[in-house]
Amino acid sequence: MAIDTSFPMHAVWSQVPGVLAALQTQRYTLFSLITDKTPIHTWQPQLDLGHLQPYAPRALAQMLDQRRYPGIVVADQVYVVTNAANRTALAKDKRWRIVPLQPVAP
Repeated sequence: MAIDTSFPMHAVWSQVPGVLAALQTQRYTLFSLITDKTPIHTWQPQLDLGHLQPYAPRALAQMLDQRRYPGIVVADQVYVVTNAANRTALAKDKRWRIVPLQPVAP
């Protein structure tokens, strides 16, 4: 699971906890949470954002580096929660599920 278009991530950050809560409803699942910058936590039964803050720029293509993120290699599914425009390269692997975030209309 990874978190990350033309608008800043902080504009949609409030949506992230709800997306993660929905993903956690999957039974018999372990989660590892990473960003394109660093791992947040390794495999565990719950997702925990901790004190993670939104940031930019996002280099999502780095997430394809199996040496940098070995947890992705063993994952059955990889969810990318993002509003970044450069997410299309990640969708080539059928295990990757892109969860696009959009600003909420006022």
